[in-house]
Amino acid sequence: MCLDMNKIKLSTVRISQKGVAELDAGRESIFIPKEKIKSIHLLYGCGVQRPVVLIICALTLIVIPLYFFLPPLWELFSSLASSKEHGGGRALQFFALPLALVPIGLWLLYSVFKKTFYLMIKTETENKKLVFHDTVSRAELYQFTEQANNDFGYSITGDLNNRT
Repeated sequence: MCLDMNKIKLSTVRISQKGVAELDAGRESIFIPKEKIKSIHLLYGCGVQRPVVLIICALTLIVIPLYFFLPPLWELFSSLASSKEHGGGRALQFFALPLALVPIGLWLLYSVFKKTFYLMIKTETENKKLVFHDTVSRAELYQFTEQANNDFGYSITGDLNNRT
C-alpha cells in the first residue's frame, strides 16, 4: 500500500480527499469526486461493470467463428491444405482470421468469472466498480479501508471474511 499525506493507494485503487479513482498504468481511468459519493462497499465477486454484456460479446466471438468457419476449415485441411496451386494457402488465411477471435472471447469469459475484491461506489446517478486488479490480502484491505475511513472521512463498509 502506497501512503502519502494527501492520498492512499492499494493495487489499482487510490483514495484521496478529492475522491476515489481506479488507475490503469498509473493514470486515472475512473474518478469519482467525494461529494458525489453516497456509499462505498468493499465486495468480493465479479469485478466487471456489465457482466451480461461481456458474456454476450464473448460467446459471439467464440460461437460464430467456430460454427461457420470450423467445418469448412476441416474440409480445407483434408483436401486442399497442402495444395498451394488450388488456393489452399489463401483460403487458410481467410479462415484463420475469424478463428483468432476465439481466444479473445475466452479471455473475456475468464474476466467475467474471475472473482476479485472491488469497491462498489454508489452515486445518485450510477454505480461504479473500482477493482483491485493485483492480488491483495485481507490485512492490506482492512488497513486500506480503515485509513480511508479515518484519514479522509469515507465510510467504507464490507465484510472481509465473506469470500463466497
